[in-house]
Amino acid sequence: MFLLISIFSINLFADKFPIPLSRNMKEGDKITLKGTFGSWNGQPPNIRFITDDNQIIGIGKEENYPNKTIEYILETQKKSNVLFETEVALEYIGEMFISYYEQPLMCFNILEIKILKKR
Repeated sequence: MFLLISIFSINLFADKFPIPLSRNMKEGDKITLKGTFGSWNGQPPNIRFITDDNQIIGIGKEENYPNKTIEYILETQKKSNVLFETEVALEYIGEMFISYYEQPLMCFNILEIKILKKR
């Protein structure tokens, strides 16, 4: 009985944590995704984007990504405990290997950000 409950719990909570986005893309390819921004401590890139279907990508390949809109979003989210739902046009710049992900993390530059709503 304990084993069945454990298996059910793992499946129930498995979707709660983002996994790296995996697609066949070439550098320079463009994509538009909906989701939210977050900051991570650990291996760069420290700015990450979590898609609506709970997949994660890196923004840039460095510790910081110089973009006023992202800075505003992250600072506001931190201060007021809200999330900005966004639609983001992105350009693929390659992947990075992060020790705690099984797959490489796809990384993108931002072309355009639309804030859809706060939640």
